[in-house]
Amino acid sequence: MTVAELAVVLVAVAVGSMVKGVSGLGPSVIVVPILGTFVGVEAAVVIFAVPALMSNVLVVRRFSGELRSTRHLPAIVVPGAIGAAVGSLVLTSVDEGLLAIVVGALVVAYAVLFVTSPQLTAPPAVARRLSPVVGLLAGVMQGTAGFCGPVVGAWLHSFRLPRSAYLVSVSTVFALIGVAQVGTLAVLGRFTWDRAGAAALALAGVVVFVPIGMRVGRHIGRTAFDRVIVLLLLGSAAWLVIDTNL
Repeated sequence: MTVAELAVVLVAVAVGSMVKGVSGLGPSVIVVPILGTFVGVEAAVVIFAVPALMSNVLVVRRFSGELRSTRHLPAIVVPGAIGAAVGSLVLTSVDEGLLAIVVGALVVAYAVLFVTSPQLTAPPAVARRLSPVVGLLAGVMQGTAGFCGPVVGAWLHSFRLPRSAYLVSVSTVFALIGVAQVGTLAVLGRFTWDRAGAAALALAGVVVFVPIGMRVGRHIGRTAFDRVIVLLLLGSAAWLVIDTNL
């Protein structure tokens, strides 16, 4: 990578990390597509796997006291870890374009429901039954495309949790799915020395900018937070569909 290309990636890491601190979503949805244009999708997913995991660890550590306010995390995480391992195994053979279209359609449908019925929440029985399915789909997305924010973010947002509980919920799911992803990639030998430098720089950016995003997020009210989440979900879903189908 040239100096100019590396600078673009570092800016993407900084922006994505701040978005992570504010909303719990990203930074993979921002960084992986941009990095992938320079090194390829498979390499981008591998390079950013550990930095993405660290971004979630930082948020979980900050809001760990709110874990008691979360819902159905084990039902999402266990299938998600399985899906991440499967997705990593088929990283170069799965039809990412079709998967992206399905996810994009689901996120748009959720956004329409949220706008038309802002008080609508997932009924407890429905949430309990569908959480494992959502977790499995999210894991496959993480393993194949490097991010699962549109799936997990929309589903957990439908629970209408307080901001801090939402942040720790999405980050816990992302972190545990990320552990499965990193472990599988390591077993498969996907981590190589020529990718270590880019990964180290991305990791440094995450450590610096995620805390800044968390401080900014404290000044955002509930209504504004909900709007930010929905807009980010729509943006990430649109980017996912466009990027994987071009």
